[in-house]
Amino acid sequence: MGARSPYASFFDIQWESHDAALRGQVLLPFLRSDYGESWLPGRSA
Repeated sequence: MGARSPYASFFDIQWESHDAALRGQVLLPFLRSDYGESWLPGRSA
C-alpha cells in the first residue's frame, strides 16, 4: 500500500524522491555490526 497505507504518516519516509530510481521505494540502511561497534575508528567504511 505504501503511501496510501493508513499507517504511512507514522513513519518518517520521503515518499517522493528526487532520484527516479528510488521513487516508490524504501531505502533501508543496514549496519555490518552492532550500532556501538560501528562508531569505532576504522569501522565506518
